[in-house]
Order: sequence, then C-alpha cells, then structure tokens
Amino acid sequence: MRVHARQATLFGIVASLTFFVLLALPFLVAIAMGGTLGTTGTIVLYTIFLVVDLIALILWAVLAIRWSVRAGRGELFTIPLISPTSDRLFRSVRNGEDRETR
Repeated sequence: MRVHARQATLFGIVASLTFFVLLALPFLVAIAMGGTLGTTGTIVLYTIFLVVDLIALILWAVLAIRWSVRAGRGELFTIPLISPTSDRLFRSVRNGEDRETR
C-alpha cells in the first residue's frame, strides 16, 4: 500500500505542475509575441490552448482512474517516469535497510 501512496503522491504533484504550466502557456505566448496578436488572435490562441487543456485533463483523468482501479485491486504495477522517481524520492532507509523489506 505504501508503494501506491508514493506513486499517487508524485503523480498528483506532476499532474498539478503540468496543469499549471499548461494553463499559463497562452498567457506566456501572448506576452512573448509582444501584443502583436490583436484581439482576434488572442481569442484564437486562448481557444487553441483551451482545447489542449481539455485533452490533457481527459488524458490525466483516464490514467488516474485506470491506475486507481488497479491499485484498488491490490495489483502492483509501475507507472512510467513516476514509479522510478517515487522510489528514489520516498525511499526511507534506517540502519542500512529499507523499511519496505522488514
């Protein structure tokens, strides 16, 4: 169960940071263009990024639900990039041995 909690914690952090960056992208692009977009261009830019945000939301929600169901069944599995990172970040070592192995 600790493995699932570690993976879920890191997945939540990564998902939150990803959404923050995705939501900030249209603003950053509009600033980088120096106001040359005009009103219509800004609306089009924000509309495009809104669609990108919705696709990302659906993707992350599907992945989160799928992994939640698997974890609920007690299945042990790895999540690409998340599992190896969570193993390194959350490993608690005391007296030279991992707590999970005791």
